[in-house]
Amino acid sequence: MRQFLNVLTHALDPKGRVVLAREIRLQPAADRPEAQCPLCQRALTACRRNNYYFRHQPEEANCHAAEGDGAVHASTKLHIISVIARLIRQGKPLRVSTYCEA
Repeated sequence: MRQFLNVLTHALDPKGRVVLAREIRLQPAADRPEAQCPLCQRALTACRRNNYYFRHQPEEANCHAAEGDGAVHASTKLHIISVIARLIRQGKPLRVSTYCEA
């Protein structure tokens, strides 16, 4: 069973585009672009322990995205934005459906 951690996995680059911690961390250290928190706009560091994630500097850990639920919420929003942007770039339709098991 895959374990999901309450960490920030998505961030914004200086141009406001969504970036993944994995994409940033896999680049050579000298070539890594800046990543910003989607909530407080402070600089983030791409890290890897068991999974790739972004972290705030310790003195900036008071941001809501530095907390478990806030990180999940922000990462989920940015993931949805990146999927929609990819569909738009590819000229594909966006299909939204709901399924409710009653």
